[in-house]
Amino acid sequence: MFVGADCTHPRQSAKSCPSIAAIVATTDDTSSQYLGSARLQPSRQEYISDLRSMMTEKIRAWYLKTADEEKPGTKTERRLPSTIFFYRDGVSESQYGMVLHEELQQIRLGCKDWYDKVKDHKANNFSSNFKWKYIKIVFFVVIKRHHARFSPQITTSRDIVTPNHVNFYLQSHASPKSMAKSSHYVVLQNNSPKDYTLKQLEDISHHLCCVGPHLLCGRLRCYMKPALDNKYPLDENARSKHDYENDEKISHNDPEKIRKSPWKASLDNVMFYL
Repeated sequence: MFVGADCTHPRQSAKSCPSIAAIVATTDDTSSQYLGSARLQPSRQEYISDLRSMMTEKIRAWYLKTADEEKPGTKTERRLPSTIFFYRDGVSESQYGMVLHEELQQIRLGCKDWYDKVKDHKANNFSSNFKWKYIKIVFFVVIKRHHARFSPQITTSRDIVTPNHVNFYLQSHASPKSMAKSSHYVVLQNNSPKDYTLKQLEDISHHLCCVGPHLLCGRLRCYMKPALDNKYPLDENARSKHDYENDEKISHNDPEKIRKSPWKASLDNVMFYL
């Protein structure tokens, strides 16, 4: 499973306006569809506070997709992803420890929550030999706040990289106007370095480059602008996280508060943010 995560913040003057955290994740081995989950969280909070429930939603989507692929008359063991590649955007070097401490455990617990829910139901035809602890996690931080420039299709992991972590610079695409800024990939966690070497991680990241979580955050930012609703002034200082969550014109929530993503369930399986 490939997961991308981003967190966007309001401007400095809007101190009470909430931040937006979003993730997108694949649902099968083809890695062709990235479904999203999003949450509002306290203003300018750097780590994703509700990553656990968002990961549970994505693990559930993966599990149900394997159920949908079962052929009539056959019993295919439903499964969880064997490896999660987690790409985290919007993190500075001074925040590596905080993000790893706050978010890595939430990823594991999100997997555990769904595993505990389905493991005891024999009707689910769940693979009894697979445990949630067996899921390998490769945690990347993707940085764009640097001054390195490379030509397209160039990857470098020596000389100019930091010695503190496994990391590399990667420029996957050509820029039509000027020299594009390469992304700096820093590997904070790799549970299986023998299975995924540096060269393999470079190749995976090269073929995977996308901006899904950034686009989802941008789409939700548009929905939250008070200027789009005449009953609110342009000054966002009076708005709080709960104001946005309870406004039906901005956020859709079920009466039972089961759903947390601010859109209707019919959009869960649609890449509407593109």
